[in-house]
Amino acid sequence: MANNPKKILLVEDEESLRTVMVAALTQRGFLVEVAVDGQEALIAIRAQAADLILLDIVLPKMSGLEILETLTPAEKACAPIIIFSVSTAPITADKLKALGVAGSIVKSDMTPEDIILEINKHLS
Repeated sequence: MANNPKKILLVEDEESLRTVMVAALTQRGFLVEVAVDGQEALIAIRAQAADLILLDIVLPKMSGLEILETLTPAEKACAPIIIFSVSTAPITADKLKALGVAGSIVKSDMTPEDIILEINKHLS
């Protein structure tokens, strides 16, 4: 991956998890951009600079769902969006698909290594 590193946009407001994920991703050769609230995330997504987006649902200023509802289909098509949240229980798989989400990760159920494997599936 060193020749052509993939860029991940990590949208996460919890500092400790953000620190762990940035370290895990950069150790594996990814470039990581971080957004800590929904407004920062929307700006970063619209800049279309990421190869994959890890998007939390519960965020300050604008939720992940509000972001997904705001983005145009063309903006969503620029990079796979993976929901990266404590739980996706209130959101059905059909709703996520309708919102243009490529997948979901329940962060409390997976190790950083498991998350990297899931990311790689969506980047290949």
